[in-house]
Amino acid sequence: MSLFSASNLNLKCIKTTLLFCFLYSYVSWSQSEEPSMYHNHAIDMMRENIKFLATTEEYANNTTFLEIAEKLPKTFDRYNIKNYETTLKYIADELELSEATIKKYYSPFHFTKEMANMHHVATHALADIYFTAENYKQAIAFYNKAMFTHAPTGTSVTTINKDFLRIEFDVSEAHFKLKNYDMAVLHLLHNLMNQQSFGDHVTKTLKEYEPYIDAIVFLPKLEAMLKTIQKGEGYNLKYNFNGKTIQFSPFVESPSSCRATILSSDFYKSLKKNAVSKKTASGLSSKTIKPIKKLASFKIDDNIFHHANAINDFIKAVLIIGNTEAFSKDDTYQTTAISLISHLENDTFNEALKELEYIVNEAFSIKASIKTLDEKQKKAVENIRHFALHYKLDIIMANKEYPMALGAIQYVKSVEGFAFVSDNKKDIETDKEDLLFTEAYAYNGFATSEFGLINMLGALINCDNYETEINTMMMDVATALGKERVVKFLTQLETNVADNQADEITLTSAPFNVKVPNIKELSKDQIKSKIQTSTIWKGFME
Repeated sequence: MSLFSASNLNLKCIKTTLLFCFLYSYVSWSQSEEPSMYHNHAIDMMRENIKFLATTEEYANNTTFLEIAEKLPKTFDRYNIKNYETTLKYIADELELSEATIKKYYSPFHFTKEMANMHHVATHALADIYFTAENYKQAIAFYNKAMFTHAPTGTSVTTINKDFLRIEFDVSEAHFKLKNYDMAVLHLLHNLMNQQSFGDHVTKTLKEYEPYIDAIVFLPKLEAMLKTIQKGEGYNLKYNFNGKTIQFSPFVESPSSCRATILSSDFYKSLKKNAVSKKTASGLSSKTIKPIKKLASFKIDDNIFHHANAINDFIKAVLIIGNTEAFSKDDTYQTTAISLISHLENDTFNEALKELEYIVNEAFSIKASIKTLDEKQKKAVENIRHFALHYKLDIIMANKEYPMALGAIQYVKSVEGFAFVSDNKKDIETDKEDLLFTEAYAYNGFATSEFGLINMLGALINCDNYETEINTMMMDVATALGKERVVKFLTQLETNVADNQADEITLTSAPFNVKVPNIKELSKDQIKSKIQTSTIWKGFME
């Protein structure tokens, strides 16, 4: 546990001191080709503490510890420390060192002042040994342990923070060596958010790393991550990136100040600019669709999304429209396309409401762009507006926002260009059934009334695939209304198939009147039979 208190810090003094200390240490280790060993002096104080503790009563009976102490060299330095990996692992993870022992032998003028840091120094030293040996995975594991399992302690917050800054730089470089470029950037951003780091070096390194990351993919992940920054354990903060919780120690910065630092940084501005320009230049071209391997495996929950199996067709349509003359220069459209793909990659498509809303709102501009396409492309994009609105509708339904859902359904029904297009009549029928069932479900959640019942009946007449579900919903509403109201409603119910429009059915039970499609082209007698064999009719009229 750290002995310092943030409330007692003279921040101005600390910032000045820290910048000098970090600059000095950075220049010294960055220009050296010697084995990496941040605690070059502290490792020898650790050796002295081991030798000393071997003489105390607390460790008189610890044979393993005494054997380790007996085999120690006259000094530990960056060159010979690698030969004592077993010793370091014992000190890091097995040595039991009580606070009582630390307090008993502590002296500010003696090597025992560093006794409390033995676990940290051993762990950090192991990480440096693995880093020098190019065993980067092990190095990362021990760097993380040095920061969060065996964190340094002491009275100097400057020293502790400088230790963390160095670790973050080394972890970043280790990830870079492993070609984990996203993680390499993230650990540099930890230092950027710290604000006490040698900022010029962070900015320079971020600029060097930026060409190695895919701005189109990384940007939405970064923006999503910033929203999740929150307090962690102790002085640490944590966030979620790509489904993984990551913690970091930003000195005395808050979640809001960390977000502000990133959003105002040159790196973020450059990333955003590159994401848009790359997508505009080539990212949405038909040539780029093929290399996107994940495109073939995109999947959304078919229990929620009625057109789940058409998601690849939808994304391809979005890309084709994005490559038209009108939309290839439209930054908002380009960013929307990037974000939609990112949601699919991260399995968060149910959060893509804003992006789908944009596609819906741009429907008429998109319609104009479709006219400029060749026949094959026109075929590929003919349902883009319908899919966007249906996916939006399904998200709204999943959020139980039923009044809004009913409005979206009316839009699909009544606005030109939003109907489902297909050469397969069965597919069109299935789409209409899905929409009617969704409408019935929304009325069930929103309107416990005769108006809800009459719309559910309209769905029941048409939806063979959802008969059981709709019958159950109608019985729930009918039970809530009571027998008297339901009998009156059913007694007054009239059906009519318009002579001049055989694909439309009118249902009337004063004062309610609705028109629904006649998907199956049923006659008036067939419609009547469907109603009189329904669960609600049998339950209240027989």
